[in-house]
Amino acid sequence: MKKGIKIFFIVFAFFVIVVLADTIQAKRFNNRPLTKITENANGGEEDLSQFIYVDKDIKIIDEGLITNINRQSITIKDKETDYSYEIAIDEHTQFINDRTTETMKLDDIKIGDYYNAGRIIRNITGEEWKKECIKNLAYCYEEGGNLLCNPQKITNIENKGNYVIITLIMEDTATEYINGKDNIQTFELQAIAYSNLEIPTVSGNVTIYNLKEATEGFMFWIGLDKDTIDHQYPTINDIDIYDK
Repeated sequence: MKKGIKIFFIVFAFFVIVVLADTIQAKRFNNRPLTKITENANGGEEDLSQFIYVDKDIKIIDEGLITNINRQSITIKDKETDYSYEIAIDEHTQFINDRTTETMKLDDIKIGDYYNAGRIIRNITGEEWKKECIKNLAYCYEEGGNLLCNPQKITNIENKGNYVIITLIMEDTATEYINGKDNIQTFELQAIAYSNLEIPTVSGNVTIYNLKEATEGFMFWIGLDKDTIDHQYPTINDIDIYDK
């Protein structure tokens, strides 16, 4: 009987030690950056096989605000979980500007930018930011990029005969990732639309001259002519009105 009690206590003590060790290891792990995978050179899908231990409450992600950069890695922080993730890189790693689809070098990336699986949303303001938004409207409308800059509304249409100058309030939804969903940045854009611009709608009655009234209460998108983005008034070559 005594022998049985001794065996029981030995087994119980061993069980307690294992549980405590696992708890300490989990806490120790949760307090350090997670070492993620190596970005491959072509910006393709990442291999998640290098995860050795992940707490069940940790959401596995590869996007977040950049908090540290060096030649071997980029550290990002997930705003929801507040965990840090370290992504291994090398001199062959490629990055893509998410607004413009242009290739970026590591030196172009700054702390405070937003990282999303090899794509970078730059944390910039002013004219530099506005130029990137205009490129987004030109490069991403039809070419499969992320159309991040969208019109909120048309505030004015100035009739110039065979063309109009349209004043729009644009929003850059990419800034939500940096500033939060309640602080999306907007800017004013003036662009030209010519009378021969086709605006596909069910009624067929929408033209550049009544576009302000036609878009009220509807979501709509515009695309800009790439060859005009450096002009004072870039040219609108596509308009799509949702469910009109």
